[in-house]
Amino acid sequence: MSASEKYGVAIALIGVAMAVIQSMTGAIPALLGWPIVAGCLIAATALIVRGKRGRQELNSQETASIRSKIAGGLEGIPPKDANLILAMSIEIDVVHGYNDLTGLLADRASGVPLNELKTRPCSQCGVPRNQRGNHRG
Repeated sequence: MSASEKYGVAIALIGVAMAVIQSMTGAIPALLGWPIVAGCLIAATALIVRGKRGRQELNSQETASIRSKIAGGLEGIPPKDANLILAMSIEIDVVHGYNDLTGLLADRASGVPLNELKTRPCSQCGVPRNQRGNHRG
């Protein structure tokens, strides 16, 4: 189950708990209702905590994999620029649909200033990197 699915289930469990609390006045006895509410809230809390941990692990794995991919293409690029380009590629992946790390590195190596990298066309589809790409579903 992905982190987003865990958050969705947690929200549903909180909703169930709220519905049980509202119906405890007449339909559900308190001896049955409060354990249901407690169980839902405990399960929701556990899902949220596990979802956050999973997302942090995923982000660190993605960053490590991207760093290993670009390790060979960083000759001549200062470490501060390389870290900024790595951050840009992750941001472009969110906005554009995929990262254009090789294009970013090639543009920077050819002398394009850092502040212009995201406005340049993507090397894969030609759409500017700061706009939605053609591959996004």
